[in-house]
Amino acid sequence: MDAFEGLKTPFKLDERISELASKVDIDAREIRTSIERMKNVGMFEDRPDYPGQLRVGRLFKSSLRMKYVRGKNS
Repeated sequence: MDAFEGLKTPFKLDERISELASKVDIDAREIRTSIERMKNVGMFEDRPDYPGQLRVGRLFKSSLRMKYVRGKNS
């Protein structure tokens, strides 16, 4: 979970996968699978009106220590 600390939410999924893969030295496919599992339990959710973007679920924002950033360029 420390891998998400300080990262911005919402985020573009593919960019975040690349970023995490280089940060933690784990294969990008494994990271994608993990994020999909996290999405299934509500840790992440689709960002309405922004295809390909996710945001951290409200209940998990503080535990993942992510920073919520407002704006279209997230």
